Amino acid sequence: MDFCDPDSGTTHGASLTGKLCDINSYSKVDEPFFAGLYPSFCSAVAAGGGKKALSKTLTSSDYHPVGKRSGSLSPRTPPVNPNIYKFYNFDFVWTGSADSAMECYKDCNEAFNAITAAPCGLSGMTYTASENVGCGTYSYTIDADLRVCNIDPSVTYQPDMVSWNTDNANQAIKDFCAGDFVVDPNTTTPPNNFSQGAGSGRDTYPLQVYRYPDGSTDHVTSIFVTFASTPNPGCSAPSTFNVKDYTAQCERLLGKVLADPDPCPGNTGGFVVEQAADHGCVDWQIFQWSISG
Repeated sequence: MDFCDPDSGTTHGASLTGKLCDINSYSKVDEPFFAGLYPSFCSAVAAGGGKKALSKTLTSSDYHPVGKRSGSLSPRTPPVNPNIYKFYNFDFVWTGSADSAMECYKDCNEAFNAITAAPCGLSGMTYTASENVGCGTYSYTIDADLRVCNIDPSVTYQPDMVSWNTDNANQAIKDFCAGDFVVDPNTTTPPNNFSQGAGSGRDTYPLQVYRYPDGSTDHVTSIFVTFASTPNPGCSAPSTFNVKDYTAQCERLLGKVLADPDPCPGNTGGFVVEQAADHGCVDWQIFQWSISG
């Protein structure tokens, strides 16, 4: 459910002002870290005169302590550790003010300060939120998934990858993500993640090999999912889940390897590390290889 700020001064209509966020989707990014991150974006907005549109991706290296802790925080609140978010991207956007006559009732810092407060910042920041300030909109999106364009080095099985047929790769993703595959930390955490081998236990083992007719009958697409061998310190503890219960998330994560217009070089494959799931940090990998190689 989206939250609409009822005290923004404007109700639903042609020009809706106030903050908007998905209160059903909180990240593990805490409010003190976010409060030390967004000023870097606001400084860039100010450098452009404050009216010019701007999009900027920030990382944990853009975090700067904000000085004394907010009075709303407990004295026992632990210090911010930006390294927890080293694999995260934070996409900030200011739409700009196309009409110089329109009044901006908040500047950049004021807008993001309001966003940081509840409910957008409550038990962590929501994955996305925005604040319409009358003359334009400030927003952010948290991308907690790291893409790596090679086979996970923890995997002992390292075939020579070949360029894929994109249609086949997309079909393989759909087939895999709809499958009834259990991901169990007792059997799918390196070095145990291939103990059953590619030819046994595939009804419950999250490794699947797909071959589709495309003129290259020796080319196959492999997809597997396993718990990360070197999880980020901010990850939840690994717990069992079923791929079919995460179909949309599975398709989104594996699709990042195929992402157009920025696919992995050579269209050979790679993996995405899911950083913020309740079931722990997970590697979702897809690659194509030649069985005759």
